[in-house]
Amino acid sequence: VADNLNYACACIMTGTKTYSTYWNIGGEANSTVCCQNTTGEWVQYRVCDNTDGSINPNPYSCTSDNADDACCSASTDCVHSTTCYNTGTHTHDVDSNGDDEYCLSGTWYDCYDTGDCDPAGEYAYTESNNACTSTTDCQETCSSNDCIYKRYDGYPECDNNAGCVNNRCIQDTAYATTFVSTGMCDNNVGAVCTGGASDGADMCVVSGTCLIDHDHDDAMNDCSGTNCLRSDGETFDLDNDGDTDYCNAGVWVDCNSDSNCLAGQYCSANDCVGLSAPSITAVTPQTDQPLNSELGKMIISWSGSLPGGYEYKLEETSPSSAQKYYGTSTSIGTDQYSVTRS
Repeated sequence: VADNLNYACACIMTGTKTYSTYWNIGGEANSTVCCQNTTGEWVQYRVCDNTDGSINPNPYSCTSDNADDACCSASTDCVHSTTCYNTGTHTHDVDSNGDDEYCLSGTWYDCYDTGDCDPAGEYAYTESNNACTSTTDCQETCSSNDCIYKRYDGYPECDNNAGCVNNRCIQDTAYATTFVSTGMCDNNVGAVCTGGASDGADMCVVSGTCLIDHDHDDAMNDCSGTNCLRSDGETFDLDNDGDTDYCNAGVWVDCNSDSNCLAGQYCSANDCVGLSAPSITAVTPQTDQPLNSELGKMIISWSGSLPGGYEYKLEETSPSSAQKYYGTSTSIGTDQYSVTRS
């Protein structure tokens, strides 16, 4: 009798003896008998949205398969493993990648909202290497029913600008030319100063932010997020020479003020320069009277490189210490003094 019924189903639906498409296909309506031979029954197949292959190598909600069919109660149902799902459903993981797909009018899409996306194991937008690990390193967004993943700033390993949240991927070979001003690195230490990461890690870095090798080991895969970055106006000893370098609008300079330099140095044109003590060049008596008398006078001249904001100080040393001059002149007529720079 069963054979007669399945052939009857075939005859009704196809006009032939071929019944496999309509007979006993599973689902929720007449799942074990003839489907679609009366109202309220539809043969549905697994149909997946495969429209944008540029997103990443595995962008789709699933793979369409005409062999995966079911007898469903609505023509808008989606199918997976011979089970029908109502349109609007987004609580089922069709491709077993850890997030849920979205059924819309008989077609599976990647997502309904961001809650349906999970970056773990997924590639960043347009990329095909170095999958994201979690929401810590990659941003998840549902856009036009596709899950889009992009890396946050301070995280490797990006392939191109499109894979970064702020659309800026810096190749490791460009670290020195992008982030370091001329002559900034007094010590050739760390991936940024040496001109490239030993592990080849390319980094997402927003414009105006400076990159650092936080432990000066030439490798960048061992840092992440703010541990790899400094904002405009922040400091860090980039070249490990003992002073603090200054992030100036995305470019490292040696200093922004004297406080960024070592003792005995001052900041000149964003470079730490060593102070040189002034030297007395001439002591010229002006009278033949003793120096400690009212008429005893001399002219003292000195030379030195005086940085902006600095002045010379002339100090009496005998019979007691007393400041006699403070200014920028390199010559003064006076009594018995020594000259320093402060």
